[in-house]
Amino acid sequence: MNRRSLRLTLIATLSVVLAWHAAATSAQTIINLLENPSFEEEYSAWGEYRELRTSKGWTPWWVEFESDEGHVLRRPECKPAHHFVFPGRVKSGEFAQQCFTSFGTHAMGVYQKVKVNPGQLLRFSIWVQVWSTSLSDPAVSELPGNVRVSVGIDPTGGVDPKSPVVRWAPAIEAYDRWHFQYVEEVAQNSVVTVFTRSIAEFAVRANDVYWDEAGLVDADLALSLKLTPIPTATRVPTPAPGQSAILYTPPVTNSLRLIARRFGVDFARVARANRTPGDVPVKPGVPVVVPGGRDRDAARGAYVAQPGETLHAIAARYQFSPIELAIINRRFGPGITWPGETLVLP
Repeated sequence: MNRRSLRLTLIATLSVVLAWHAAATSAQTIINLLENPSFEEEYSAWGEYRELRTSKGWTPWWVEFESDEGHVLRRPECKPAHHFVFPGRVKSGEFAQQCFTSFGTHAMGVYQKVKVNPGQLLRFSIWVQVWSTSLSDPAVSELPGNVRVSVGIDPTGGVDPKSPVVRWAPAIEAYDRWHFQYVEEVAQNSVVTVFTRSIAEFAVRANDVYWDEAGLVDADLALSLKLTPIPTATRVPTPAPGQSAILYTPPVTNSLRLIARRFGVDFARVARANRTPGDVPVKPGVPVVVPGGRDRDAARGAYVAQPGETLHAIAARYQFSPIELAIINRRFGPGITWPGETLVLP
């Protein structure tokens, strides 16, 4: 074999090796240990509960509290969220997993058991979005039920979300836009269980949660390939109030639209002053600039209920939203009050 032929042979061999290495590396970047991570496959009822329809490979879980108060820790409903109905509630593809309660609190989610290698460092991630509202707009969360979502891994493969061995990511609020969550843990068994979790504190009109684009990968491999988690958004500082404006700090999660309504000002002015859309939820304790607002409208006080009074009547007297008054006082409806009960006024 002459030098030219030898060199061509070596080049061809090297090309094959490099191509194999590139293919192996490329394959590693797309390894997802989950079954049906995109929630696109068939949805079927779980056991005898026909209202609990989860996508293939995923199992629903919930905490149910049986009592006379039917709004506390209700069994959720689950179904596919369709892209053609509400495109914003599906991250990608045609479907997302939707689970919800109506006029009820909940502690619920879905889980999946996955075969892994013991000692493997794993990263479970998912995109999540929440629609929680006391009103009726299907696209906006207004006066939500304080819904907080999280993801977790049981490194032993158990299926009890209340187990102390489950490692949970910090819970967040994820109203009306997609949020990325992840958690990492070392497998202690040949099987691990990944969980999603949603906890709704108040029984508002709708407490709906949407999950999409899940992933379970080798965290060391992800780090070596620089597949880092998506960073969280940096908080925008609250603008300073100008003349004829006040700072108002909402006691519960609220929206600029409802805050503007409380102060009797145009919500577009409030949105412009805060450089925030009028329907974006505002977290408790975050100051809001209210142009044209009056301090007396922002003051919180107390009211002692009289016999036979309802929250509706009290809210109408002081020109508050009855639903907001109920949420602030941790009441699950604007019905009859107890004589002598002290109510916090927003």
